[in-house]
Amino acid sequence: MPIVLGNMTNDSQTKPKLFANHPEPLEVPKFQREQRDCQPLAYRDRPAFHPLEVGLPNPELKFDGDPTRYSLFMANFEAHLESRLNPTDDASKLQYLIQHCKGEARTLIDFCSVLDFSADYQKAKQLLFENYGRPHVIARTYVNKLSKGQRLKSGDSAGLVMLAHDLEESRVALNDLKYYSDLNNFDNIAKIIERLPFDSTYKNAGCN
Repeated sequence: MPIVLGNMTNDSQTKPKLFANHPEPLEVPKFQREQRDCQPLAYRDRPAFHPLEVGLPNPELKFDGDPTRYSLFMANFEAHLESRLNPTDDASKLQYLIQHCKGEARTLIDFCSVLDFSADYQKAKQLLFENYGRPHVIARTYVNKLSKGQRLKSGDSAGLVMLAHDLEESRVALNDLKYYSDLNNFDNIAKIIERLPFDSTYKNAGCN
């Protein structure tokens, strides 16, 4: 005997509404879109990572206002702390962000805790991005670090190794940020060469 399933229609109103009370996704602030776009490729689309779940330690999370460390700090902060908090708990997010900044970076955002937490958390992140995360700010810091450092002394092999490391780090970072021309500039290259010990520049010039 056939089973009658009642009066079923194609009216969408009779179907259950899944996630009827699910909130609409929030619009991503403009500065956060810019922050993501200027991050090195290695930090983009990094999945949330919960070290406590896999028995790994948290990374060292402290930001002192060095623009060359901004992208790494924000990527780690968002993956290891922000993603583990309640999405609506901006008060906790703001307090953690302030606690994990020091020096001039902390001074910059300290005042953000006195008003509305939701707005001030975004304001704090925006201030950090505008002061330390914009590509031209990061590029200028890398170039200044290379061109305005102290001149190395003869026989300072450790200093030469560190300079070579800084050059490679700067090359990779500026290439990622599309600011490589700032490093590949005659005046800046001349200033970097001036930092080399005299005997090194003498030999590199092909003189005997």
